[in-house]
Amino acid sequence: MGHWALPLRVSVVPIGNSKGIRLPKAILEQLQISDQVELEVENKQIKPPSQVNPTVIPPSKK
Repeated sequence: MGHWALPLRVSVVPIGNSKGIRLPKAILEQLQISDQVELEVENKQIKPPSQVNPTVIPPSKK
């Protein structure tokens, strides 16, 4: 699995009545994101919370 150099430009796409971004599968695997991830907005940038690594939220049990 390759590593991605940043910054990475992705498109904002329509998702129902909202908009979202699609991340390449390799990035999701590299960050071990499978279901949800916690993010925050700071200085007009989307980033993980004030931690070294993104907080991965385990899939909900149905």
